[in-house]
Amino acid sequence: MKNKEISNIAWGMLGGMALLVDATQFVLEWLLIGFVINPIINFYMTMGLNMYWYMKGQKIASPKKALGSSVAFIGEMVPVVAQLPLWTGYIVYNFILYRKDKLIKNIAGGSKDKPIENK
Repeated sequence: MKNKEISNIAWGMLGGMALLVDATQFVLEWLLIGFVINPIINFYMTMGLNMYWYMKGQKIASPKKALGSSVAFIGEMVPVVAQLPLWTGYIVYNFILYRKDKLIKNIAGGSKDKPIENK
């Protein structure tokens, strides 16, 4: 699949969406109905974000992405840890990974797939 650019506007919208989901889950947790509804929200967030990354040409099976997704999903299932903005952290983590990979590809002679050799 061809690698597609993710614009700054898209990153901002993802971050805003993640903040909204984290805030909603925080309120639902305090209303005690979050114990039932939040796992459903977490399931759809995990599937939806991974589908978005896949549609944008990102490798969702890479160890770093899988680790980030797993930490956010499992962390949101733990009652005390669920109060933290883990979905927002997951978006920021993916933003950093994306920018790092983009920077490596833009370096003269750089490639993510093969190491740079000294000649």
